[in-house]
Amino acid sequence: GSAVGGLEGVVAAVELGGTSIECIVVPSARPSLSSSVARHSVPSSSPADALASVVAFLEPFAASKTLTALGIATFGPYDFTRNCIHESSPKPAWRSVNVLEALSGIAGHTYDVVIDTDVNAPAVAEYEILKRTNPQASSCAYITCGTGVGVGLVVNGQAVRGLMHPEGGKIPCALAGAFKNVPTPPLLVEAMQDRNFTGVDEKHGMSIEGIAGSHALAELANVKPSDLPTLDDSHPVWECAAHALASCCATLTLMVSPERVVIGGGILRRRCLYVMIRDKVHAMLDGYVYPLSDRAKLDTYIVASEQGDDAGLHGALSLALRTQ
Repeated sequence: GSAVGGLEGVVAAVELGGTSIECIVVPSARPSLSSSVARHSVPSSSPADALASVVAFLEPFAASKTLTALGIATFGPYDFTRNCIHESSPKPAWRSVNVLEALSGIAGHTYDVVIDTDVNAPAVAEYEILKRTNPQASSCAYITCGTGVGVGLVVNGQAVRGLMHPEGGKIPCALAGAFKNVPTPPLLVEAMQDRNFTGVDEKHGMSIEGIAGSHALAELANVKPSDLPTLDDSHPVWECAAHALASCCATLTLMVSPERVVIGGGILRRRCLYVMIRDKVHAMLDGYVYPLSDRAKLDTYIVASEQGDDAGLHGALSLALRTQ
């Protein structure tokens, strides 16, 4: 970044989340979250107030012409043709809000602005990490599992948008017989037979999210979502989560053939899930995808996200840096 008026160039990242908007400004020369020049958080309840607060935060950097790029990671569904939060958003106040317009050209200063979903943006960040060790890599998938399940995809070096953007949490979970040597977890079978469990997903029932989202896991375990962290690693509900997420990974691998699958989100604080997921994916694919026929290969194929709670901000920063 070039120094302007004694200040070095900076890039900004903004994450639009369900409860708050997180903003960070970092030096172009040392672009990491740990080297922030300034950080700002504002409740996202009122779009007008929240965006005005973000503009006020970014204004000094735009006015001094030191801001070179802004990356935005937003909750979906996002309409890339109209550049706004889609009308079907579960957040009524944000429907049809044009975030891109609100955050462009602050203080009359021109800088690059890039926006993508809060799962595609972290997928881009994970892809950049993959390229450090595998410069030839062209693809990466990112799965986040918390209240919901989201999938971000990078193919041929670019985040996948196409018709809309990926909604991989809504694909069906593979159940009995789909992968013949991986039986449906006993707790899930019992819940379906004895408790009329049909998945906790309003429109898509037994989807990945309908089984592995926190509300679904809580229903399966017969506890409140807030009590999930108190359960033991040996509780059978974790096999249900692993099965659904493995089903997602296997489907992505067969359909998209990404060079790495990264999984993050609140549920994955349960670290034992990674080995369970890898074991199940290995059994599901059963040697058919030959680069993964050796179980040990899955240890570097399906990996934990290093981004933790800051995945959206990391992703937004990666979007900004790609313009440089």
